[in-house]
Amino acid sequence: QATSAILTNAPVIDTYQTLDGKAYKHIDDQWTFDVEMLADWGVASSLSEALWTAADTAPNTTLAVSLTATTGAVFAFNVMPVYPSVGGSLYPVTNVDPRAANDAVASVAAAPADGFFSPANYRGGFDADVNWLKGWTAADAYGMLAASSSETASVLELTATTFYQTTVGANYKVQSSTDMVNWATDATVVGDGTIKSATDLATPNSTKKFYRVLAVQ
Repeated sequence: QATSAILTNAPVIDTYQTLDGKAYKHIDDQWTFDVEMLADWGVASSLSEALWTAADTAPNTTLAVSLTATTGAVFAFNVMPVYPSVGGSLYPVTNVDPRAANDAVASVAAAPADGFFSPANYRGGFDADVNWLKGWTAADAYGMLAASSSETASVLELTATTFYQTTVGANYKVQSSTDMVNWATDATVVGDGTIKSATDLATPNSTKKFYRVLAVQ
């Protein structure tokens, strides 16, 4: 479990100035016992957990230690328990493949085919073939999307849909603008008391677009 163990001493020595010169007096010894060991958390007879328990439950109770040097000399002493280091290293993410795999390729249920939802037979936002992050995201530009020979190229089509409540018999104009000053009428709708929607298929060609719905006489 231990990969190295070093016992060091930093003696405390006071210096006095006398008529005959300097004099020294040994006051105390400050020993340090440094142990590097494997992080064996969770295994049977874990040294890391034993040291943690000792420091947590009996911080003022010494632990008996026996150290055998490479020369064969044996050193026996007591130490005060301290908490062992806890941590680890994170592996950097180099690439991702968000497409469905394993159990995710089949869905336990599907959204209703009501014209608003698009039913899918997989779980999550990706099926097993199409990675729609390709070709337009920073993840793709920085090469973080995992390559696959089975991948199908995808074309992402973005649309803007505006929803609005109508009143029976009222007329509505759905308008769009790129500067909120000049407005163009995209659709004229007669209300029937339901929530209506208007989809602008030209949105991908615009850098930005604003929408409004006007009730007209």
